[in-house]
Amino acid sequence: MSDPTLTAPDEIAAAPRGVRRAVKILFALGGAFLVGLVLFVVWREMYGPPRFTISKETTYITEPLRADGLPDYAAALDAMASEGVTPENNAAVLYWQAFGPAEVDPALRAEFFAKLGMPVPPAAGDYIVTESAFAAERDRLSAGSASAAPGGTTLDVLFEQMDRGDEPWLPADAPLLAEWIQRNEKPLALIVEGTRRTHYYRPVIAPPDDGHSPLGNDTLLAVAQHSRGVARLLSNRATQRLAEGDVEGAKDDLIACHRLARHIAQGASLIEWLVGVAIDAMARHGDTVLAQRGGLSSADATEYRERLADLPPFPPIADKFDRYERFFYLSVVLYVAHDGAEGLEFDQGALPMSLVDWDVALLEGNEFFDSLADAARAPTAADRRMRLDELDRGLRQAAKDAAMPTRLVADRSGLAADMLLANFLPGHTVAVKSGERTLMETDLVQLAFALAAYRADQGEYAPALADLAPKYIAAVPDDLFSGKPLIYRPTEDGSGYLLYSVGQNEIDDGGRWIDDDPEGDDLVVRTPTPEAGTP
Repeated sequence: MSDPTLTAPDEIAAAPRGVRRAVKILFALGGAFLVGLVLFVVWREMYGPPRFTISKETTYITEPLRADGLPDYAAALDAMASEGVTPENNAAVLYWQAFGPAEVDPALRAEFFAKLGMPVPPAAGDYIVTESAFAAERDRLSAGSASAAPGGTTLDVLFEQMDRGDEPWLPADAPLLAEWIQRNEKPLALIVEGTRRTHYYRPVIAPPDDGHSPLGNDTLLAVAQHSRGVARLLSNRATQRLAEGDVEGAKDDLIACHRLARHIAQGASLIEWLVGVAIDAMARHGDTVLAQRGGLSSADATEYRERLADLPPFPPIADKFDRYERFFYLSVVLYVAHDGAEGLEFDQGALPMSLVDWDVALLEGNEFFDSLADAARAPTAADRRMRLDELDRGLRQAAKDAAMPTRLVADRSGLAADMLLANFLPGHTVAVKSGERTLMETDLVQLAFALAAYRADQGEYAPALADLAPKYIAAVPDDLFSGKPLIYRPTEDGSGYLLYSVGQNEIDDGGRWIDDDPEGDDLVVRTPTPEAGTP
């Protein structure tokens, strides 16, 4: 029987030799196991797989998953974008018949056009010829001949003639512009037909050579390039038709341009939304030319204003923040987590990425995009500005904090989140402001047609905006930015007017806007159009 007064080491010493040897071996093995376990944990932390969780709170989507087990953001976006779409109601089917396949990655073409429900277009055809392609083609044909474009390159001259095409013009006034429009008549007819369709869906497909950044789809840039060129074709053809007396044709081209803008804005990305806003601005400029120079009857002006009012609204920009921009950020986080920071300017030393808790970056990113979408949905411009300013201050602080080297050790997970989020400054605020300008300028253009209808009936423009309602417009809108009445100043003889919003700075700049000298922030419609720099 063992002595109860013995300690554990004493008991071991008093045990038979074989038992003592066995116990020593067990202690040795246990010590080696513990050392090995510690080394394994250190190795796993330094060089093991990145740490993140797939959940609604972190990765936002939990399915579908890719072959490597990561969320498939491209497939999720594509499923959302294609809801309710058929080849018969999808404007993109006709647009790509007009664009041709050249701008789609050959490795993606079969899948891309299959998703659209159409065969891959042939390599050659009567496709949209962009400004640069048209100029290059013409330069090749006229090289060394007397027909070469005078006064600069062909592209320079073409853009100069587009500037002159801001007002009604005839082919003799801008022959190169007229030639470019004529060169595109056939594909442009397909585009106009496509604008009458109800849906627009551009497939979102992950590039085959990029395993962890699935939203950088080159077709997005192709859409932006082609659609801007189409908008220039339509808006310039409208002012040409106006000079030729084809008022209905001019109206149809401008409405088609407005509808194209809304289609492109339906694309999955924020970039497409911004391109849609830019296209709509081109159409609105044509609208003001039509209202002021079109010689419209009261019925014609009212009919066109009603067509503008019946256009579908732009998709909410908050949806772009909620989906594409959020998914883009989350996919970048997972890319950095998986492959390290090479090529992403994430230079904070040689600390292995596996030491970062990437759930922190995922959670903070989702919180940011929740707040951003909420800010974009705020009911007034003042509310939106206040919330966006607060988010901007947070991002600026994150950028400053990311420069603190002590955080590399003390808070590397928070550091990673701050560095990645800081890249979104200040693009989201600029985008929201673009949308607000579009809303305000749309109201101004509708008032321009109400004023045109009043003038057609009365022989002069209205003495006050209140005189337009309810006959020429149901109600006169207030200034979106100040919340006060818009500023309207008719000329003494009633032959012209100055109409404007004070703009996002909420300062009355006297009707000066960005192209004036000195520059202003007001959003302006005026007739007759003065020389630049004079309000």
